Amino acid sequence: MYVTQEMTLDLNGSTITGNGSRFIAVRRGGKLTIKDESGNGTIINNSIPLRVIDGGELIVESGNIVSTGSSAITVGQKTAPGGKVVINGGNIKAQEVCALATYPGAVIEINGGTLESVDNFVVGGNGSEGQGETNIVINGGDLTSNITSAGYVACGIYHPQKGTLGIHGGNIIANNGAGIVVRGGEVTIDGGTITALGDKDLVGKVGDSAIQVPTSAVVVDKKAKYYDADNILVTISNNAEVIGSNSAIAAVVDTDQTVDGQIEVSGGKFSNDVSEYTSSGYNCVEDTTNQI
Repeated sequence: MYVTQEMTLDLNGSTITGNGSRFIAVRRGGKLTIKDESGNGTIINNSIPLRVIDGGELIVESGNIVSTGSSAITVGQKTAPGGKVVINGGNIKAQEVCALATYPGAVIEINGGTLESVDNFVVGGNGSEGQGETNIVINGGDLTSNITSAGYVACGIYHPQKGTLGIHGGNIIANNGAGIVVRGGEVTIDGGTITALGDKDLVGKVGDSAIQVPTSAVVVDKKAKYYDADNILVTISNNAEVIGSNSAIAAVVDTDQTVDGQIEVSGGKFSNDVSEYTSSGYNCVEDTTNQI
């Protein structure tokens, strides 16, 4: 089904089942709002239930969106770039990725809802050159990533591309993995909670790189040598909470690489001392208020 005009789909408790890679596509400036007034309404597909391309816009207010074999929502396409997804509510579950942004002009905004990946990352992009210049904003919602593939770890948000990622709220949890893996782009974290769970010595692959990353809340990986690695800038401030089994922040670099000037901390709460990353004029102070 193609949506090329403005319309609202009320699932009204019903289940819509698809079988194919282009089940519902919002394109050419079309705008689709999905809601479910009755509850338990579901769109389910063994591939990608929803694609947004060519300036289309998708707004998810409520309902269930499920992909049993791939990603749930993708934004952008090489031959028809651009598009926007806004998630205000509902439940999204995917075998791999809940929301994927690719190619210039792709936008994902998450304000609420529950998103869960079974065996990959929850939200992110593609690290191939030319698929960047995306914009991802997390203002709220519960994002949970899991992993089942041997040799890999879970990842809450995967950002290997040139583009911007803003985390201003929400709850991001990686079960047996890394909260955020950054291999390119500019990342601003000034709110929300990012938690990486699992054994502190656990490492594994994320994406298509053989480089292994730890169970840290924020991982800056230059060792994978993605095309935008030298332009990475991660800033953490204000009310951000960054918690990792291994560490709050980890830099994965080769012997000839450094992240000097690419990670700047000026505020937030962390699971360990992050003094090596604090900006000039700021100090990392231990919080003992809840200790016995």
